[in-house]
Amino acid sequence: MEDKKILSTDIEQKAIIERIERIITILMEEQPLFKKEFNSSEIAQHLFNLVRENMTTYIFQDTPDEKLKEIFSFVMSTKLMSGMLEDLTPEQIFIFDEAVKRK
Repeated sequence: MEDKKILSTDIEQKAIIERIERIITILMEEQPLFKKEFNSSEIAQHLFNLVRENMTTYIFQDTPDEKLKEIFSFVMSTKLMSGMLEDLTPEQIFIFDEAVKRK
């Protein structure tokens, strides 16, 4: 397996998923919108896949919970925002784009 990928032993995967789930629980307590909009198992799997694709086991283990919390919050917020934009009509998207350009 590539060095950039997390090793896929069952024990390591379980430990990683448990840590991700613990951080998600904290985020959902702090941000009720996350709890309302996300299924914790599905978002945990999504975050696990992102971690597996972008971090080594060592980097993940050495990253403090607070930093992972920031990263996961950003990913979840982005996912939430992209879901909101999918519901907009073309006219609403145009108005949104124009408002963003002005800022």
